[in-house]
Amino acid sequence: MKNHSQNERPPTQTDWQIKDLIDLEYFFEMDNREDDKNLMRRDREIYLSTIRLSAIQPTIHKDTLSSEALPDNTPKRIIKAWLNQRRKIEVKSRGADVILPGDAFAELRRLFMNIAMLIAFFSGAGLCFSLLTYKGSEPLNVSVFLGVLIVAQMGLIIILLSGFCLRRQSRLFANTSFVYGLLSRLIIKSALWFREKTMRKLSAEQRDQVHATIGIAHRQRTIYGSVFFWPFFIIGQVVGVGFNLGVLAAAFLRILSADLAFGWQSTIQISPQAVFKAVKLVALPWSWFMPAGIAYPTIEQIEGSHMVLKDGIYHLATQDLVSWWPFLCMAVCIYGLLPRILLLISGIVIQKRRLHLLTFDHTDCDRLMQRLITPVLETGGNTEQPDSDSPEMQFLQKNASPDNPLSRQDDQNAADKMIALIPDDFFEAVADKELRFKIKNRFGYDLGATFEVEADVLADLAVLERLADTDGDAKILLLQEAWQPPIRETLLFIRKIREIAGTKAKIIVAMIGKPAPETVLTPVKPENYKIWEQKIERIGDPYLRLEKLSE
Repeated sequence: MKNHSQNERPPTQTDWQIKDLIDLEYFFEMDNREDDKNLMRRDREIYLSTIRLSAIQPTIHKDTLSSEALPDNTPKRIIKAWLNQRRKIEVKSRGADVILPGDAFAELRRLFMNIAMLIAFFSGAGLCFSLLTYKGSEPLNVSVFLGVLIVAQMGLIIILLSGFCLRRQSRLFANTSFVYGLLSRLIIKSALWFREKTMRKLSAEQRDQVHATIGIAHRQRTIYGSVFFWPFFIIGQVVGVGFNLGVLAAAFLRILSADLAFGWQSTIQISPQAVFKAVKLVALPWSWFMPAGIAYPTIEQIEGSHMVLKDGIYHLATQDLVSWWPFLCMAVCIYGLLPRILLLISGIVIQKRRLHLLTFDHTDCDRLMQRLITPVLETGGNTEQPDSDSPEMQFLQKNASPDNPLSRQDDQNAADKMIALIPDDFFEAVADKELRFKIKNRFGYDLGATFEVEADVLADLAVLERLADTDGDAKILLLQEAWQPPIRETLLFIRKIREIAGTKAKIIVAMIGKPAPETVLTPVKPENYKIWEQKIERIGDPYLRLEKLSE
């Protein structure tokens, strides 16, 4: 296998591939085990030394860093540049022979595709050879050839396309079909019953791990949708192309090396005129550039190749018996090979489009952008010392003050307002100015409206209705005391917020510790945070963040 260092791309390239997503998730998973402070230092150093404005420089003026100047895909550019640099660091630390998961996937996929192509080719050739085995006593039946190699393939393609159409209509179908709803409820209840029976045999820790794994799978599906479906769809079409190429290769080899005779017969009394009309209709896609008699047999040739069992074949003319092979080969090309090629091209185009439409705005990417863009400020006089003349640092320094602290993504989110939901237990005790500063400094958002909540769906209906007016673009912060373990009602409340606010609304569950006399917003103990983290992971929501409000 080739390692990544041999084919390294420039950091500013933003064309994402499947292997890039795999490596990105791999590095995210590695970073989840690292200390936050170490991650901040490492990623900020990567940004200053390697990425900085190089990822967005071609699209902005060197003296400006306004929200109007920043392109919509800036996070995509910066994250791709970070990914390329992380690959370099991994190769440097572990050696040039290291194989990253993305490269392993790409190599295995390429190997599997080649093997599948060869198997499909020889399978098609073998099937065609068996169908074109001619012993000289009876002509080959064109109906069998067309049925096995054309009708069966077209049936599979129709089923595939029908599946896509049904998938598009599934939401409407699910809402209107009584049978579908009944079956869905039955399947769900069966799955829940099976899960309960299985979970009882596991320890509490094992149950949490299972739920977390399910949550991760759900989270990835929500983020990437059908992106990971298309590589396997493409492999399927490559198999179809290989199969039909094998059929054509075997057919031409048999035609060139053997004296084949084709005929047609049927128990049903079908007239030669009806067969001629059907054949002419099938040959429409290629008959416009090929003359009759070659594109398809003439009426005389069809009559001359009609097999009647009691009459034998000795009265049939050779020119009529051999007139079928161009028609059969063209039928394989048009109805077998061409649809697979078109589906293959469509799969490649759709895969690229799906990759292009990825927004990289889920929780892990938000955390990464926060680490990259936010300067590292440490106690003890140690502060970050990047180039103060850079446009980025001029902007950050201009906006750094207690009343207007450093933003998470420069001023890209300066106009964003975060809605804060504060439990009634300590709503009055939270100082508004301190909360504003911590939210801005920690997450880069300005504080908008604040609401007192009981973390109960029924009691907080009025607040939840306000969230429904945000058009799915809300930034919501739910303040929670980490020393109190997450109860079922709290988790249900979080799920209800997601349901009402929309699939991609940013929700941050901000953890605070036990209230102190001087402030309510105290730091969180690691053991308390770990308990909440396990519960939040079970939800499997890629746009839900669990964060410590105070470090």
